[in-house]
Amino acid sequence: MPQKAAMQLIIDRYRQVLLRGALPDAEKVKVWAAALDANGQWPDIHYDAEARGNWSAASHLSRLVTMSRALSDPKSLLFNDAALQAAILRGIAHWNAKRYHNPNWWHNDIGTPMEMRDIIVLLGDRLTGDLRAGALEVMNQYGRPRAGDGANTVWEAELQLEYGALVGDGALIASASKLIAGEIRISTGEGLQSDFSFHQHQARLQQFHYGGSYLSDGARLAWQLNGTPWALPPEKAALLCDMLLEGSQWMMRGSTVPSTLDRSVSRPGSLRRVNFSATAGYLREALHARALELDALLARQKGTAPALVGFRAFPRSDFTTYHRPEFSFFVKTISDRTLSTQTGLNGEHLKGHLMSDGDHYLLRNGNEYSDLPPVWDWDLLPGVTYAKGAGDVQRPPFVGTVGDAVSGATAMDYRLTAKDGATLSARKFWACDGDVVVALIGNLRTQNLVAPVQTALEQSLLSGPVTIGDDAGSIRVLENGTYDHLKIRWVQHNGLAYLPIYPLPITLRLGPVTGTWRSIDQGGSEAPVTRPVFLPILEQGTAPDGQASGYVLAACPTPQLTAHLAANPTWQVLCNTEACQAVRFADGTLMAAFYQTGTLESAGKPLLGVDRPCLILQRGDTLRSCDPTQKGGSLNVTLGGRKTLAVMLPPGGKTSDPIH
Repeated sequence: MPQKAAMQLIIDRYRQVLLRGALPDAEKVKVWAAALDANGQWPDIHYDAEARGNWSAASHLSRLVTMSRALSDPKSLLFNDAALQAAILRGIAHWNAKRYHNPNWWHNDIGTPMEMRDIIVLLGDRLTGDLRAGALEVMNQYGRPRAGDGANTVWEAELQLEYGALVGDGALIASASKLIAGEIRISTGEGLQSDFSFHQHQARLQQFHYGGSYLSDGARLAWQLNGTPWALPPEKAALLCDMLLEGSQWMMRGSTVPSTLDRSVSRPGSLRRVNFSATAGYLREALHARALELDALLARQKGTAPALVGFRAFPRSDFTTYHRPEFSFFVKTISDRTLSTQTGLNGEHLKGHLMSDGDHYLLRNGNEYSDLPPVWDWDLLPGVTYAKGAGDVQRPPFVGTVGDAVSGATAMDYRLTAKDGATLSARKFWACDGDVVVALIGNLRTQNLVAPVQTALEQSLLSGPVTIGDDAGSIRVLENGTYDHLKIRWVQHNGLAYLPIYPLPITLRLGPVTGTWRSIDQGGSEAPVTRPVFLPILEQGTAPDGQASGYVLAACPTPQLTAHLAANPTWQVLCNTEACQAVRFADGTLMAAFYQTGTLESAGKPLLGVDRPCLILQRGDTLRSCDPTQKGGSLNVTLGGRKTLAVMLPPGGKTSDPIH
């Protein structure tokens, strides 16, 4: 293909992308066009504001993109509208003259050039002369890409590629294509990890923030360049397909959860539904051999195929997912190999210092946490054990997951420390099997803390009645309100059951909570947001000294089935101490975390003995193990006090091959 034709094909394909999806609201576009003054400014935009996150001036260009779509799409009611075109050109002239900049480099090097690129591509021949030259200069302010910066590299290289196509520079396109291809690789730094999780800003899970753009833009670019002299190698599309099928789709159920987003969870809309239709479509064209898997994903997206079922660990990111037909469970831990969530960067995520520190989430329809961040009690994220003043989480080496494709368990040596010497520590263990997750909290201790310790079992959208039951068999439905220190056996809500294992009280907060996006993001709106919240809290008291506690999360469609499950548990807690935590399920599956050399007993008889710290999964006559410190090495396991098995633990936190 001649280079000139190939360059035009790149731009034409990108224009196809911009013209997809719902049309802009014609009435809103008319209002914007009418409000633009003679100088090309909008009176409601604060052009001199310098918020690093939600930058007010950026909305000038985003409006022009929407208006350009309305003008350029033949399906639009405003197609080729002369007054609209005049307003758009006036708005472009204003930006070209002012060249607004932000203290955050990303807006100047990536965000602004991207918006101007979209305007240029949409307008096509409508943008000419000095206006077009000025717009191209704005686009050309993109940051010069360098290898190793993950999503930022892909964004900058894409801008270079499309700028090259617009100005007829094949060398720029070739260089950009090479950079993009080089960034689509397995990395031990920022970028795609060997378990198909994604890191950005060092060792932080960013699967649906930076990683979301890396995947969707990479797949689109593979399609955009296909058949041109600058096409990406086919193995690059294969890696992106693996990221989608082996990584991202396992980290969602309709929507994703906060710990896959890091600081961007403080942005409106971040927890709404994830749509991979376009990405899967691009990859399907490039990888016919993966068509059946991609079609299955597309069917799940449309709701015409069953949900994923299975257990998946991502040891590079300390993240575990467990999918069942009726729910999905996600837990994010932290170790000395990963970093705490970013708080305060660019004024975002101001209250999230406990996120990614043992928080867990339950999804059924994907709407459970939608737009809840501004009203959340951020000290009571689901699964997090905390007392006010306990400080920030430490990053221990003992954090890991053992599992097979069916079920498994995650363990965490949990420690919080404050600058004044206050501490909170515990062993935490999540065992997943069947429709049940058993969450154990062992050896809970505090020092120099006067506030009570609490663990939120959930903090989700209130959806339907909340029913509770006690040991006497009494069942009642609760009205909205706060119920302190209830002595109950179970709570049922939205098809899920929450059952304390030990006789500790539960506090329930039910009903509307009001907050603002500004409270968690300096660039957010101050408009009040009110959402109905379901918040059950396990009350663990003041100054616990070696306390054992825990709870069960289970799929239970009715209060009656919840009461039956409470009376007939399908799990047995075998141990919940500083040395060991272990659960056995009704089918005989045993999961255990050994924090030191030792033996697990039941009814006075030895079940398992290990000669080093490890995690164990025993199902039938098959045993699997994992080194939570990720160093690997040899392990000897004694079964029933008699038979000894030699296990070779793989490095990297992977589960060993099964031993019989």
